[in-house]
Amino acid sequence: MKKFLQILAVSMFLFPAAVYAQADDTTRMSMEAVKANQKLMVAMNMDLTEEEKKTFWPVYDAYQEKRNTIYNELLDLVNTFASQYQALSDEQAAKILNDYLAVEDERVALVKDFTEEFTAVLPAKKVMRFFQIDFKQNLTTLSDIAAIVPVVR
Repeated sequence: MKKFLQILAVSMFLFPAAVYAQADDTTRMSMEAVKANQKLMVAMNMDLTEEEKKTFWPVYDAYQEKRNTIYNELLDLVNTFASQYQALSDEQAAKILNDYLAVEDERVALVKDFTEEFTAVLPAKKVMRFFQIDFKQNLTTLSDIAAIVPVVR
């Protein structure tokens, strides 16, 4: 159970939109700091011209909003797993796995959709750079969660 509490604590900071509405002011500031840090990492590594900045950031913000929705779904799955872990049935495991695959499909569809949107405002190499940065941030987050989520018994 201690590990699940760690998952929830990590999730609060990695998936800010999931808990934003219920958080106190200090937690909201921390979550905003995480989002700002992610945006800063993108800004520092994109090497955007002034003109590109004007068109890139609105697309980025729309992408992040939709991405957070998908991550909230993932967080819900982690919470479902946490609540059922001790007595997880085969049926529950199958549902969680299928739901996870659906979330992954949504994530891939989002990247495909926004690849077109980003390509409309940036050269292809910069679009690829953005998604490399985004993927690295995503992998770090998923790795942190995977490290504390136990394997199904």
